[in-house]
Amino acid sequence: MLAVGCAGVLLSPARPSPAQTVRDSAGVRVVESTAPLWKPAGTWRVDRVLLAEMGTGRDHNDQFVDVTGAVIVRPGRVVVGDLGAHSVLVFDLAGNFVGRWGRQGSGPGDFQWLGTLQLLHADSVLIDDSGLGASVWTREGRFVRRTRMPFDKAGGDVMSSNVVGRMPSGHFVAEVPIESGVLRVVGKTLFHLTRSVLIVSPDLKVIARIGPLPSDGDRFGMKVNGLSITDAVPYSSSSTVRVFGDRLYLAKGPSFEIFRYDATGALREVFRRAVTPRPIGESAKASFRKWYRGEIERRARSVEAKGNKESGRLTRQLRPVWLNNVPFPAAAPLIANFVVDAQGYIWVDDYVMLSDSLATWSILDPQGRYLGSLPRPRDIETLFVSDTLVVGLAKDDDEVETVRVNRVRGRDVSRGRDVTPRPPAAPPARTRISAPTAARP
Repeated sequence: MLAVGCAGVLLSPARPSPAQTVRDSAGVRVVESTAPLWKPAGTWRVDRVLLAEMGTGRDHNDQFVDVTGAVIVRPGRVVVGDLGAHSVLVFDLAGNFVGRWGRQGSGPGDFQWLGTLQLLHADSVLIDDSGLGASVWTREGRFVRRTRMPFDKAGGDVMSSNVVGRMPSGHFVAEVPIESGVLRVVGKTLFHLTRSVLIVSPDLKVIARIGPLPSDGDRFGMKVNGLSITDAVPYSSSSTVRVFGDRLYLAKGPSFEIFRYDATGALREVFRRAVTPRPIGESAKASFRKWYRGEIERRARSVEAKGNKESGRLTRQLRPVWLNNVPFPAAAPLIANFVVDAQGYIWVDDYVMLSDSLATWSILDPQGRYLGSLPRPRDIETLFVSDTLVVGLAKDDDEVETVRVNRVRGRDVSRGRDVTPRPPAAPPARTRISAPTAARP
């Protein structure tokens, strides 16, 4: 069990700083940060000792197959979507299983393809199901209603949408895959997977489309002995989309940039941090190759355990050829993932390569200014942050998933005594000056 203590400092009162540049670019507010604003006046920290860990297999309810998201609702309940269980599993802040929402099916309150979870106002929870639609549940686990997203017909193909979140205005934000661009190389193919972000009005009309965006990293395919072998390209970039209030946040591509759109799909702000991309050197390549060789054996044993010895043999025979030919990008991405916490602060999971020994969060305030960095557990993908708690997803070498909760200390004292999160509210209005993981890197 891995937990890391995290220390930072409190934000000083807002003031001009040479480390932060704010300018107007054709009606878009651009915030560029070259150095942190935090000063040594106090500390934020995340406790070293885990508050709770779920998925350790204490019983049949404490096992995850494919976690799709998690939120915390009052009075201190960790709500985890598990695609493998076709249900939402609920735990207390000691990690004890306390209940289950929904089951596999197509009726009211059922799930087919569980997706994103979002905490709405008044502690209700939005749960995506790309097969059935987005459903709203009370914090006690009562199904309220379901909304089916319109099918997207861009490019002539009918595609179902995955809901990312809903705004207080009633607008939905959804993602839909679009036709991939394909770059052909002699004997090999590099697939650039892409998607669009849709803003859907309360009456289910698509009113804005943002994209194309990188999807879940590029994929590399080639023919080996007449068979097609395809897998994710190491260290390639993807995109992250989050909804907070009536705002859509988007990180895309390899740079440290977060774009903020309004409910109409208009770009309003760009938050940038001056960070030099790290080149993919021999150490990073060697680390990936070592990991992938272990992955080959894990995959072979997995299919053999299901009685398919021939597939196991082919996996061991063909995958090493793919590994010897897979291209590496010149530099690693800077953002792996981010979430917007209950106060509107942005917690960025800085990208971690397999050769890295440390990992960090970059923290931006609601105005997009870089406050500073905090160390974080290396194997954690951040799922949710309240005023006082961080929820993360961890995977071990055998792809076993656990959900971990750590307490955040050193924030606003008046809220620090309350371990239950508040529902997210839109950030304060401001005058406008005119958002591994390719093969587990």
